[in-house]
Amino acid sequence: MTKVGILFNCNANNFFPYLEWINENTSPSFSICSVLTNNEELFIAKFPNLKKFLMRNIDNVLAESDLVLSLGYWRILKKNEIEKVSMGVINFHHSYNLLYKGRHTATWAIRNKELFHGSTMHFIDESVDGGKIVETRKFKIEKTDTAESVFNKANLLGLEILKDNFLNVVNNDYKYFYEMELKGHRAHTYRYRDLDHEISLDVLNDPKKLYDEIRSLTFSKKPAPYIVLEGKKVFLKLEGY
Repeated sequence: MTKVGILFNCNANNFFPYLEWINENTSPSFSICSVLTNNEELFIAKFPNLKKFLMRNIDNVLAESDLVLSLGYWRILKKNEIEKVSMGVINFHHSYNLLYKGRHTATWAIRNKELFHGSTMHFIDESVDGGKIVETRKFKIEKTDTAESVFNKANLLGLEILKDNFLNVVNNDYKYFYEMELKGHRAHTYRYRDLDHEISLDVLNDPKKLYDEIRSLTFSKKPAPYIVLEGKKVFLKLEGY
């Protein structure tokens, strides 16, 4: 039986369905053995049966586990930490084939006029959102999509990838993914500080570009895009937000 450790970010609530599925589908192939989270109270409220597996630090999770699953873990693991886990550390990232690394991938995919976006299940290495891919899938970005709708589509797609591949991984019955068609596509890496919600006044005379800028920055309960007129911020929102 494969002992699975969980690194769970309670602040990234999009990953709750992932852990719910794993928790409901334990089998003779694997069992959860350790959990590290950034909000134990909320975690216990959601998953009371996993309380006994809570660990106080990352070293304990790595030492206890044959395989570790990162669900929104909040820092990059070092090479020597990854190597402590015999079967590796799995991560889920919102990007097709890891073309978009780092933060706010849905926003940058829209801004860069990508035709598709996606989700990837991969083993991590010490780089940012890198490592060998178990599976990756994509979907078309529609002209009406916002950063939020693209994010939600990617998250649902990631859940389907988990359901279709997790048991294969714990049983060591899988092949790495490679996609020939991506030759010529340039990978991007974006950080938190790369995102600015101010829209240049230059795009006001280009309705299509203005619309694309607004939808690329549209996400409920997040800062709204804005322009600056006479020293004051004028916030821009799409109908329904």
